[in-house]
Amino acid sequence: MKRFSIWSLTIAYEIIQLYRRIFQPITLGVRVILINNDNLLFVKHTYMYQDKWYFPGGGLKPGESPEQAARREAREEVGADLGELRLIGVYPNQEARNSDNIIVFSCSNYSLPQEFHKNNRNLEIASSQNFQIQNLPTNLAAGHQRWIEDCLQQKAILGFTLG
Repeated sequence: MKRFSIWSLTIAYEIIQLYRRIFQPITLGVRVILINNDNLLFVKHTYMYQDKWYFPGGGLKPGESPEQAARREAREEVGADLGELRLIGVYPNQEARNSDNIIVFSCSNYSLPQEFHKNNRNLEIASSQNFQIQNLPTNLAAGHQRWIEDCLQQKAILGFTLG
């Protein structure tokens, strides 16, 4: 049953991507760089064909602010309750088209449920993992390296701590 559900999710994802390529509506998404003691939390999605690591995030729902969407997506994808969010920037989605933009936040004050990584499996998330900033995976999704660099630059300029 789960295999059919993941397959259905993949087909739905491809249909949405085709619609976006044809009609090109302006869309907004969010990503959250979750930082804990120089570790960054990444997820792999079940519905993406690429074997890439992403920051938790997704699209905004109608009437939802970017901050509300970031909090909802972090809770849905990794079970995180977020504290203060810092805006890192707004970027074009390098994996989609020019009319899709991603608002990137960072958060170093968040909580995860106990036994999080062992139990975090659902239809959307295949796996999740913390990586040290100095030892990031080579298969990061497009744009993520720049977002990390921008986050670290803000840290240096504003003087906030990562962990």
